[in-house]
Amino acid sequence: MALTKVTGAGIEGVTISSTTDTSDQFILTNTDTGSSSGPDLVLHRKSTSSAADSDGLGRIDFRGLNDANEDINYATIYSKISDASDGTEDGEFYIQQISNGSYVTTLKIDGIGAVTKPLQPAFLVHASGQNDIALSTQVALTMGTEVFDNNSDYSSNTFTAPVTGRYQFNWHVRFDNLDSAATYYRVYLATSNRTFWTVYRVDDVLNGDADYWSFNGAHFTDMEANDTAQLGVYQAGGTQQTDIDNETHFSGFLVC
Repeated sequence: MALTKVTGAGIEGVTISSTTDTSDQFILTNTDTGSSSGPDLVLHRKSTSSAADSDGLGRIDFRGLNDANEDINYATIYSKISDASDGTEDGEFYIQQISNGSYVTTLKIDGIGAVTKPLQPAFLVHASGQNDIALSTQVALTMGTEVFDNNSDYSSNTFTAPVTGRYQFNWHVRFDNLDSAATYYRVYLATSNRTFWTVYRVDDVLNGDADYWSFNGAHFTDMEANDTAQLGVYQAGGTQQTDIDNETHFSGFLVC
C-alpha cells in the first residue's frame, strides 16, 4: 500500500493506493464508550465568501474502467445547498449513476425531506375511446393518451416491466351504452404470469340499458423483466352496442 501527497498549482490531495489485494484501505476507528457520534467523516465546503444557494457541498464518486480503459464514474453521491438563508437553511441530497452512457439522477431528497425517484417505473394513460366492443371476445383497450411514463415502459397499449419486481396496477373503466340483455361485463388485467378478472353481473341488476357505468379495480402482482401487462374488457351476450369512454384510465408503478 502506498500513501502519496500530491501538490501543485491549485491542487492538493492524498492518494491511497494498493496493488496487492482488495482489502479495506481506509478505516476510521473510535473507541469512545459514550453515546455521542463517532467516528465522523466530514466533507466541509467552507467558502471564502458567503455561501449561496446551489453551492455544491461534496461528492463521493464510485469509479472504474470501461472496456476502453477509460475512467468512468459509475455512481455518484453528492449534496448541495438549496437555501443558504440564515435560520432557514435547506440541503439537498442526490444519487446519480451512469445509464446507457449518460449520467442520470436516480434519487433526490429535497430541502423538505421529500424523496423522489425520477426514473422509477410509473405510468398513467387514458383510453382513446372504442365503440361497439365485440361480443364474447377479450377486447384489449386502446390507451392512446399518455399522461406520464417515467421510464418509457408503456407502448402500444402494453406495459413492459423493465426489471423483476412487484408491481401495483390501478384502473378505472367507464362503459357507455350498457346492454341490460348482456349476462355480464368483465374487466381483465392480463400479465405474463397470470390474468386477473373482475366480473360485473348486469342481467339481474339493470331494468333497462344504462347510459354509463364506471368500474374500478387494483391488482398487486409479481413480474419478471420483460413481462407485459395489458388491460381489457369482455361482454358476455346481448347486443354489440357498448362503448369504452375516454375517461377510462390505467396506471401502474414498481413497488419493490
